[in-house]
Amino acid sequence: MKKMILIMTAMMSFVCLAQCNNADDEPVNMVLYDQPASSIQQYIQGNWKYVYSLGGLLANNKTYPADNSYMRINSNRIVFTNEAQGTIVDTTIVWKYEPTIYGYSTSTLGYTSAKGGFFPSGCIVEHIKNDTLVIVENWYDPVGYYFSKMKS
Repeated sequence: MKKMILIMTAMMSFVCLAQCNNADDEPVNMVLYDQPASSIQQYIQGNWKYVYSLGGLLANNKTYPADNSYMRINSNRIVFTNEAQGTIVDTTIVWKYEPTIYGYSTSTLGYTSAKGGFFPSGCIVEHIKNDTLVIVENWYDPVGYYFSKMKS
């Protein structure tokens, strides 16, 4: 009887442990433009690889970066780097609650830098889907920037 209880306990433990998974492996899928700045900041922390941009004057124009380019967001700091130039921008993020061209108001991400970067001030942090962050310019003929989450 003791042997049977031991075997059953071991099997139950195995089943319970097999059902566990690491939450970090789960992709985040969420709309961010309707969230307060504090929530947006929480979800966009980390390292992102710039994959492509889509839009602009030619709405379906897809552009890929010439060099591997990266964005790192920590707290209220944003850093852009690429393999050819190294660090392009390392500055403070400016969050502003403002109206968008789409008819709603949201917290926009911006920064000030003499060197430029991927996008200027007033961009909408649109959403994250399957570890892809989409940031869209807040003006007419906008470009959307697509970043993939890098594993730490």
